Amino acid sequence: MNQTWSSVFSSLLKEKKIALVTHIHPDGDAYGSLLGIWHLLKHHGIDVTAFVDDSNHQGKYFFLPGYDKLKIIPQESSETFDVGITLDCGDENRVTGKEWIFNHAKRVINIDHHISNPLFGHNNIVADSISSTCELIWQLADSNQISIPPKAATCLFTGIMTDTGNFLYENTSSGTYRAAADLVEKGAETETVKFHLYHNKPLGNIQFLGFLIQQMQVQFDGRVIYLIITRELLNQYGVSYEDLDEFVAFARDIQGVEVSVLLKEMKNGSIKVSLRSKSYFDVSKLAQEFNGGGHQRAAGAVSPEGMEKTKEQLNNLFEIYFQEKYNDEWNSQHT
Repeated sequence: MNQTWSSVFSSLLKEKKIALVTHIHPDGDAYGSLLGIWHLLKHHGIDVTAFVDDSNHQGKYFFLPGYDKLKIIPQESSETFDVGITLDCGDENRVTGKEWIFNHAKRVINIDHHISNPLFGHNNIVADSISSTCELIWQLADSNQISIPPKAATCLFTGIMTDTGNFLYENTSSGTYRAAADLVEKGAETETVKFHLYHNKPLGNIQFLGFLIQQMQVQFDGRVIYLIITRELLNQYGVSYEDLDEFVAFARDIQGVEVSVLLKEMKNGSIKVSLRSKSYFDVSKLAQEFNGGGHQRAAGAVSPEGMEKTKEQLNNLFEIYFQEKYNDEWNSQHT
């Protein structure tokens, strides 16, 4: 573990007042790291508050201990903090509340694992070779011999499980398994996590998945699949934004598909682009074409254009990428 990172992390136990935020549209690693470090710091007597954006504070991860203690960012507040920590934020524009944390904290620590992270904090603990921000927090605590209480272990285990796709993705290393095993030994409630995430899906989600399967668009000789989601559809089936990751992952896992694309219409008319790849396509590069980012196999961006224009732009890029960057990879798999 990087000694500077360890020193920065251990210094948190000397601070009096800390604010935590994660990224907009939080996923399992976002909630897991947010609540995991919240429990860890509280366990060591720190005055710490975890903040979310009201519009994105939804229910899929309600089972995580401390979820009901999350606070909505008080835009009019003059409250200040000794340290603000951003968790799992691939870039500054993805931070919940955007400039709020920078205006209300004397120092901002950026803890993340995205390869596209531009190091926007006063201190940056960014390890793109690690599976998840939750695994990174475990490493930081472990290297400093900082005890992790059971509730924190449950949250951190959740983030590791979701960001590795149940330990199936290639970002899963031997260190990931060691982290998960240690968190189990520290009291992570693995059965609770598995039940709520994988064995308790709302009927509306399954019906929505069935609809998407019927409507999905297959292109580029089966290499690319599009899932198109309008605001009306999301409201009709009662599906939360947090549930969409599993749909785009489902499409990626279809035989012959290399990239799955989920296009979701946002309230302001912009399009959220979620990208997943299977074996060789670096979707983080594709996301960067839209000023987004992420990982090689999972990335995202926001397009200011409408649905059809965004899809047209993506198709033009896919044409270039498959012809110029990935032609050999594709041919090697189909000869």
